[in-house]
Formats: sequence, C-alpha cells, structure tokens
Amino acid sequence: MCDCFSMHAFSLNIILNVLAATITQLFGAGEKECSVIMLWTYVLASVALTFWSAFFMWLVA
Repeated sequence: MCDCFSMHAFSLNIILNVLAATITQLFGAGEKECSVIMLWTYVLASVALTFWSAFFMWLVA
C-alpha cells in the first residue's frame, strides 16, 4: 500500500509539472509565477515527506 501511494504521489507531481509547463507555453504568461509555485511545491513536499516518514517510523516502532 505504501509503495502504491508513493508512486501515485510521484507521478502526480510530474503530471502537474507537465500540465503547468504546457499551459505556460501555450499562453505565454506566468512563467515566473509558475516557476516559483513549482519551487515551493517541491520544497514543501520534501519537508512534508521527511516529517511524515519520521512520524510513521515513530508510530510503527
């Protein structure tokens, strides 16, 4: 179950990246905003994954 969830979360992030890049290139606007949003998405996702993993290991131990 955990592997399936992580694969979905990983693939969803890639899909959102491709979708945002496609929309940005089609309309030619919001390139900087899109970059900043994706940067903060990756930063917050890495922090959340770290804390979630620590909590899960504490819960199972």
